[in-house]
Amino acid sequence: SAERAVRYLVTSQHPEQGGWKYRPISKLMVGDLSVTGWALMALHTARMADIPVSDEEFQRASAFLDSVSE
Repeated sequence: SAERAVRYLVTSQHPEQGGWKYRPISKLMVGDLSVTGWALMALHTARMADIPVSDEEFQRASAFLDSVSE
C-alpha cells in the first residue's frame, strides 16, 4: 500500500514545475504550497521506511519551492 501511494505521488507531481495539487496535476496547472509540503513529507517518510524515491522528485519540488519564494 505504501509503495502504491509513493507511485501515486510521483506520478501526480507536476512534470516540470515540481509542485502538487489536491488532484493529479497537469502541465497547465500550478502546484499548491501546502499540498507540496505534505507530499514532500510523505516522500521523505517513505525513504525512511526504505521505500525508494528518486532524487528527481525532490529536485523538482525544490525548484517549485524556489519559484514561489520570490
